[in-house]
Amino acid sequence: LMEPEIKQSLDLLLKWVSLRFFDTNTSVLLASLDWLSKCFTALREDDYILVEQEAAAFMPYLIIKLGDSKEPVRKSVQALFNELCYIYPASRTFYHLSEGLKVKNSRQKNRRARTGN
Repeated sequence: LMEPEIKQSLDLLLKWVSLRFFDTNTSVLLASLDWLSKCFTALREDDYILVEQEAAAFMPYLIIKLGDSKEPVRKSVQALFNELCYIYPASRTFYHLSEGLKVKNSRQKNRRARTGN
């Protein structure tokens, strides 16, 4: 279960993790994605639903990582989207994914479209 102090600072923590998405060190990125997975699991166990502000802190950057060139990163991100459905409304997730389809990079667009299925 998640500590109340962490829930109170969740948007800040999620913003911090989203900054790690731009780290060039793959190990740091994978550790950040792992932390996010553990966070999602704890939130799910607490029956917590993310509010829009919390999701907006990381969702656009997580969507970008769907098109990452490294397969371990892509797989971790796809797994996170599977977990996300328990703590954030699917309709809002779909909205964020559809916004991500507006990018010009065809590889990223293709992966985002497949995640929306």
